[in-house]
Amino acid sequence: MVKNRTEFIFMNIAHAYDHMFLLFYATIVLALGDTFPNKAYGDLLFPATFSFVAFGLCSLPAGWLGDHWSRQGMMVVFFIGIGCASILTGLADNLFQISMGLAAIGLFAAIYHPVGISMVSQNANEVGKAMGINGVVGNLGLAAAPLIAGTLIHYYDWRTSFVVPGIVSIITGICYWVSCRLAKTELGTVKENTILTLSRRNQIFMVGVIAVAAACGGIIFNSTTVSLPKVFDERLLEAEYSMLGVAWIVAAILTLASITQVVVGYLLDKYSLRIIFIGVVLIQVPALSLAATANNWGMVGITIIMMVGVFGQIPITDFIIAKYTASTWRARMYALKYSLSFFVSIAAVPLVGGLRDYSGSFDLLFYVLAGLAVLVLVAAVVMPLGREVKPPKK
Repeated sequence: MVKNRTEFIFMNIAHAYDHMFLLFYATIVLALGDTFPNKAYGDLLFPATFSFVAFGLCSLPAGWLGDHWSRQGMMVVFFIGIGCASILTGLADNLFQISMGLAAIGLFAAIYHPVGISMVSQNANEVGKAMGINGVVGNLGLAAAPLIAGTLIHYYDWRTSFVVPGIVSIITGICYWVSCRLAKTELGTVKENTILTLSRRNQIFMVGVIAVAAACGGIIFNSTTVSLPKVFDERLLEAEYSMLGVAWIVAAILTLASITQVVVGYLLDKYSLRIIFIGVVLIQVPALSLAATANNWGMVGITIIMMVGVFGQIPITDFIIAKYTASTWRARMYALKYSLSFFVSIAAVPLVGGLRDYSGSFDLLFYVLAGLAVLVLVAAVVMPLGREVKPPKK
């Protein structure tokens, strides 16, 4: 499946770390009330904004450095840099220092998606399968963040929940650097995969397809994952679940749905990209529409189908970039895609809250998301297909 198994393992670890370090603070903030007793929850949560802004702004320069300097070198910087930033955040004495520490975490976290995913695609014999596995591991890192932070806070304190993962990341970075040296691989040296070529006109169409899929898909993904706890709290009318019970239901659905990425990745390697793309989005459109009016266990069933479609789309745009862009500028394409997805996805939280408050329910939200899925479906239908070109032998 991959050419270098050790590097693939490290890239999967990096994907998990990327999501974990960005989301640690969402749990840690709950324990900051004792340290800053005069601050409201909103004031304590606000520093997280700096990490996500840095994450979005620094993706493009990270991709440029990955293409022009060294992708493996950038990943060493990722591991060690995010670890040092986390440790410094754990040593902070005030909210300004925490804000700066979180901004540094966001800066180094920005490296992974443009650089690490480029390396996964470059290292893969079966690109779709490799990206599917990588995506699942990244989502497991997302799920692990509150568990790790909460456990360290329970047994120690909030500072430890920054410092210990930071130390582990630095050690991981050193191990990765040593593995590169022992393998005698020149940092940044990559072997080009087979790519698909497009005419000038179709290149413009493909950029549009990627932009629509990234923008609309980002809003759909973030809106559904943000709203699900509250949706289930309102829609599970026949059973009285505590907030913890609702959280477990949401976590189980998201974990189950994330496995879809491996399945879709496998199918991408075997069958037509366009057919798989259309099929995945065709799951989303009716499921999002039905979710507008579903209740009780019907809502749970519809949500499973809905999230299978939502998660299934994640590896498709990454696969498109891997197959249609040359190695020399692939990291920048991933950076553009993830920057667009991130900045557009910022709208998800006000969209969820605004439509919920305006309509008094989540019905309108799901209809809007179904409309966005229709736009992605149109993009999938008009997506051009390319001619396979193998790289020249050196």
